[in-house]
Amino acid sequence: MSFVRTVLSDVPPAPSGGAPALSFPPTVFSAQLRAAGMTANALHRLFVTTPAATFSFAAVSP
Repeated sequence: MSFVRTVLSDVPPAPSGGAPALSFPPTVFSAQLRAAGMTANALHRLFVTTPAATFSFAAVSP
């Protein structure tokens, strides 16, 4: 949990008081994770492999 707190403690405030834009995770957040020691393979799983598996659908045979 301290890893997450360390990474999230440097998150800049959102513009206009709203949530960060969609560009935040692949740019700012991934750079913070990399600086905190996350490997390129783990970042790929987090931002590519897991979402791809989550949003894929198996073909249904009739």
